[in-house]
Amino acid sequence: MDEPVPEGTYLPKAASVSQRIRERVQRAGRRFHANDNIAEFIDGAEELAALESEVAGHIEAMLQSLVIDTENDHNS
Repeated sequence: MDEPVPEGTYLPKAASVSQRIRERVQRAGRRFHANDNIAEFIDGAEELAALESEVAGHIEAMLQSLVIDTENDHNS
């Protein structure tokens, strides 16, 4: 389980988008289970697009690790 990030903790700009959002949710003392809405912690359309891009990269890496042919498999 992730521990809350103390107020004022420095996270470098290079921290992942998801890590920065996670910090905001934790600082607010809110839970973020699979079905929870965290939209209020996403800072605008640009950050949402960056989060989507980060997630897509991780999903692609996961599919590659599962040895799935993402270029030719119509299911991926």
